[in-house]
Amino acid sequence: QHSFLYAGEWDTRKPLEQSIFIVRDGKVVWQYTMPLRTPSGAIQEFDDATLLSDGNIIFSKMSGAGMVSPDKKIIWEYPAPPGTEIHSCQSIGTDRVLIMRNGNPAQAMIINTATGKVERKIPIPATVKGTHGQFRHIRMTKAGTILVPHMSEGKVVEYDLDGKEIWSVKAQSAWSAVRLK
Repeated sequence: QHSFLYAGEWDTRKPLEQSIFIVRDGKVVWQYTMPLRTPSGAIQEFDDATLLSDGNIIFSKMSGAGMVSPDKKIIWEYPAPPGTEIHSCQSIGTDRVLIMRNGNPAQAMIINTATGKVERKIPIPATVKGTHGQFRHIRMTKAGTILVPHMSEGKVVEYDLDGKEIWSVKAQSAWSAVRLK
């Protein structure tokens, strides 16, 4: 009944790859696939994906973030440095993305996808040292702040773009946080 973009972790139908799908009229009309493991053997999984108005799709994949075109070409990519993971990618404007880089130290980053330049690094404090459980889908608000689910710390925190805490609330195992109207 409804068209949608689907990206999920651990597609058990094809255990050696991960996929993003566009479904229209109940049928898969587009699919992009990547191997479950990076060339170095690390696991990667699609975590966060958005279909943009120009038809491109931005995504995070644990081992980095990227943008794929309708003809399945990677047109922007940010590889996660060793010891870090990326589980969040949000489009902000036409040529910028907000990602959350789990790690020690953890940081949110605003990256220009046209130039590849990191325009801003926002330190996000984390008491959890294991990178995998630190954060998932962070989101920028209309006010230009960021909502950050501290998954393993059991809270959601709103930060300004300098990394200063504005407010927080307890939220067990928060995966995502979105400001409601």
